[in-house]
Amino acid sequence: MDFSIIDYDPKFKPLIFDLFKKTFQKEMTLQFWKWRFENNPFGKPIIKLAFHKEQLIGNYIANPVILTCGKKSIPVLHSTTTMTDPDFIGHGISSTLANQVYDLGRDLGYNAIIGFANSTSHEMFVKKLGFIDISKIKELTISLPENLTSNFRVEKISNFNELPKIFCFDMIISSKKFSTKRDIAYLNWRFKSNPENQYYCFKIVNDNDFFGYFVLKIYNKSKCHIVDFLLKENIECYNSMLNFSQEFCNKLNFNSFSIWSNHNNFSNYLDSNLINISIKDTYFILKILNQSIPKLENFDNWNISMSDSDVF
Repeated sequence: MDFSIIDYDPKFKPLIFDLFKKTFQKEMTLQFWKWRFENNPFGKPIIKLAFHKEQLIGNYIANPVILTCGKKSIPVLHSTTTMTDPDFIGHGISSTLANQVYDLGRDLGYNAIIGFANSTSHEMFVKKLGFIDISKIKELTISLPENLTSNFRVEKISNFNELPKIFCFDMIISSKKFSTKRDIAYLNWRFKSNPENQYYCFKIVNDNDFFGYFVLKIYNKSKCHIVDFLLKENIECYNSMLNFSQEFCNKLNFNSFSIWSNHNNFSNYLDSNLINISIKDTYFILKILNQSIPKLENFDNWNISMSDSDVF
């Protein structure tokens, strides 16, 4: 079957929305498109479209992300919306689109492309598109029988401009792990400007000291996720977030909340003290586009949260 690959043009937006609805049986709104792909503080996406005659039959979108590691900034892509018309599966459309996106990303200087795959898409990414597995995500499900010891306060964040300007920058530099650049512009865009999802954002303080932030999201009207957090390494700080999250759930008659585990001191604290652990059907995957970056392929060197995936 013949098909052609072309670059995105805004005039094709209605066709993309129609294909999204046909592929996923749900709507993509114009407001969400503008937020996710036009207002991303890290830049404009790479979008390739597949046409059969006049019909849009596939697209691949990769969003830019800036990673930080210490004082270094590393431009990468995030594999996001990939779809093929169900009537045209099996003709190599996805792989052709993907390889053109990767070629352009390589030419534009992006070092790698990351993704979060489920069991359905994982085989395609690894076997056909050359991704490697970094880790299968470990999700920690938490239900506290009683409060943990802490005298720290938790306060609502109306806007991330309230945070000390250098806090996130200093925390990320000191961690020396690969992490999405969590500056004020990114945090407000990710959690305060989203037109479809509501996030509950909080900061942890003690006297005049700021200890970090965390973000909650209600999932399926049954539990909460801690979708993002950045905390000083302090047990009372950890306990404040955990206590508040449990109280938040209790008010909604939820039994538990969950968080993704990283290989860091906080996750070690959870693993050794509190937690029911479940391995979720989510793979963190990566494909190198330009020169290999030392340690990028080792999950121990990453600081990942649920908010790094567009599912959350």
